[in-house]
Amino acid sequence: MFCRFCGKEISEDSRFCPHCGKVLQAEDNASGIPPEREGGFGPKGPEDASFSGFGGGAPYGNSNPHNGNTPPNYGSMPPYARQPAPDVPNIGWGVLGFFFPLIGLIMFLVWHDEYPNRARMCGKGALISVIVGVGAAILMFVFLFAILGLVSFSAL
Repeated sequence: MFCRFCGKEISEDSRFCPHCGKVLQAEDNASGIPPEREGGFGPKGPEDASFSGFGGGAPYGNSNPHNGNTPPNYGSMPPYARQPAPDVPNIGWGVLGFFFPLIGLIMFLVWHDEYPNRARMCGKGALISVIVGVGAAILMFVFLFAILGLVSFSAL
C-alpha cells in the first residue's frame, strides 16, 4: 500500500504514514478512485515505477510530494511517535535551584506531579541554597559579635 499524501510505501495496517505523519483513513468517495490514487503526485504502485524519476519519489523526478493544496509538513512527527520528555534527574536543575532558589521552589511546585525527578532536583537545589544562606548568615553574626567583643575588650 502507498500513502495517498506522500506516495511512499507503507504497511497495509498503518493508521498513520510514518513518512509524512498524515492520518490514513479508508474513505468511501463518490469518484470511485482508491485512496492511494487520490493525491495526484507520488508513485501509485509498481505499475507507475517507470515515471518515478531517479529511484522513486514523485513522478518525473519532482521531489515535492505535495500537490499545492497541502502545505509541507517538515519536521513534524505522527502523533503516535511523539513521546513525552523523559523524567531524568539532572544536576543542572539542582544547580539552577541552588543559584535561584525561588525559581527552584516554583519549578518544584509546578513539576512535582508531572516530572517528579526533575522537581526533586530543583527542590533539593533550592533547599541547599537556603540552608547555606542561613548558615552563612549565622557565621557572619558570630564573627561580627566576636570582632565587636575584641574591639570593646581592647578599648578597655
